[in-house]
Amino acid sequence: AGLAGLMQSARLEAADPNAGVGIELQVIAAVVIGGTSLMGGRGSVVNTFFGVLIIAVLEAGLAQVGASEPSKRIITGAVIVVAVIIDTLRQRRADRRLA
Repeated sequence: AGLAGLMQSARLEAADPNAGVGIELQVIAAVVIGGTSLMGGRGSVVNTFFGVLIIAVLEAGLAQVGASEPSKRIITGAVIVVAVIIDTLRQRRADRRLA
């Protein structure tokens, strides 16, 4: 987060404490899609990077088709829900293998 703040300040050539307000949903979606478990315990920077790419492509695609902002948030939220369901199922399968 600190590195992201530094990069944002360098890009804007100014420090704004409110610069990241409103992107929390996209950040959570990128991390979850990247495979980081919301239950804790595992995740990687590389996978999170791929999650960011997926969210960026999703956002760009929705902008291209002219989706409204509420629609974008609903779709991003649905993607988070699907990613959490997949993570939960994967975790249960791994727990069964260990038992």
